[in-house]
Formats: sequence, structure tokens, C-alpha cells
Amino acid sequence: MTARLVLNRIESQTVTGWARWHVTDAGVLVGIVVEDHDWLGTTHGPASYTVAHNPTAAPWAALWRSEGHATPKAAMTALGKHLDDIRPQLPPGDDRRQP
Repeated sequence: MTARLVLNRIESQTVTGWARWHVTDAGVLVGIVVEDHDWLGTTHGPASYTVAHNPTAAPWAALWRSEGHATPKAAMTALGKHLDDIRPQLPPGDDRRQP
């Protein structure tokens, strides 16, 4: 699954901190990766990445998420494993959940 997923940054490369990426499978949006930084009291800590799978596209309606990844690619890999678990027999790009 992960080999078919594509990670596309959705802002300019000049934007740093709190970046966002779309994850697509055969051109279909299947997830989003977001960069986060914990507040350490006087400054922000290093980046970590959260990935969410929200096939409904409704705000705040993610069916699954995974936090604390070291890189956007690691977050995308976690999404690929999740998608493998919920749709093993569906063709590429078909984001329907299993009954």
C-alpha cells in the first residue's frame, strides 16, 4: 500500500513550522499529515507529525489518526498500514471502508 501513496506539501516550501501535506492514493485524497511543535514554556520543541484518515471530509470527523511521528514520510507509512487493515481487497484509489 505505502508504495502507492504520494505525499504532497500543500504550502510553499518557505512556510516553516506547522506545515501540512495531503496524502493521495491514485489521485484520491486519503489523508492529511500535519506538523506540530510542543510549547516548552519559552520556545517550541522539535517537530512531530500527526496523520489523519478522514474519508468523509467533514471537519473534525477523522476515523483514525496517529501522532508523534518523526517525519512526514513516517506518518504517511502509518496511514498506509491503517489503510491496508481496513480495505485489503479494494482497488487502488477506492477509499470505501469495509462493511
